[in-house]
Amino acid sequence: MLGQVSFDTDPLEEAISQVWKDEFDRSSNEDHDHYIKPIKSLHEGYGYAAERFTMLAFEDKQIKSKISDLLGNLSRRDPGIVNGILDNIFMLSCLAAKEAIRLAVIAQRISSEINFDDLPPAAYGEDEDDENKITYEEAGDN
Repeated sequence: MLGQVSFDTDPLEEAISQVWKDEFDRSSNEDHDHYIKPIKSLHEGYGYAAERFTMLAFEDKQIKSKISDLLGNLSRRDPGIVNGILDNIFMLSCLAAKEAIRLAVIAQRISSEINFDDLPPAAYGEDEDDENKITYEEAGDN
């Protein structure tokens, strides 16, 4: 159902669902920084989704790097260094969660705003029927 994500009764999942709904509403509100105009085509939707995925992948890469740093510093037993790395992992994980929620919002917006019944076969990677196929004339030598 639009604007709702269904989870079990886990409080964290309920909180994520509420944050998702709030972000969905913000992305549809022209007065908000995260506003996304109505999505009119699958290609446009793909562009938004790819942008969010790129941001999520960037945060994931940063987290992996910090996890490696943590492993490399386990034997040092220096609380200052370890706590600094753990703080970075916390911050980067929060940023990744934000990007994951924004990607989920984009996916739902695409699903709800694109009328899949009106899309031409080419939108699905299928060939057009002969009646609607565009033909091109060969350019002759002039």
